[in-house]
Amino acid sequence: MLSPCRCTPEAERELRALFGVPEGESVGAVEAEFREVPYFLVARSREKWTPERGDINELLICGADDRGLFLDPDGAARRMTLVPWHNVVSLTLSTGEVSSDKGSAAE
Repeated sequence: MLSPCRCTPEAERELRALFGVPEGESVGAVEAEFREVPYFLVARSREKWTPERGDINELLICGADDRGLFLDPDGAARRMTLVPWHNVVSLTLSTGEVSSDKGSAAE
């Protein structure tokens, strides 16, 4: 499952360091794919979801370290769940502005 992600400022700094992206370069989009879908994503029922919350599959990355990704299941930066790196199939960081129609970085 591919999940679009938002990042807290701290997580963006940590991902920049992990990927070697310079501070001056903008991060356009982050996407994560998991080996197994974390239970908290499945448990986030449509009853609790509202259109104001946006994409039900969007994740809030609160941090990253040598253990894995820290995600907030509520998308409000109040709780953190560790998803170990061995459960992360891919983590894509796009630099520059991302075009909504092409999904690729713009020049």
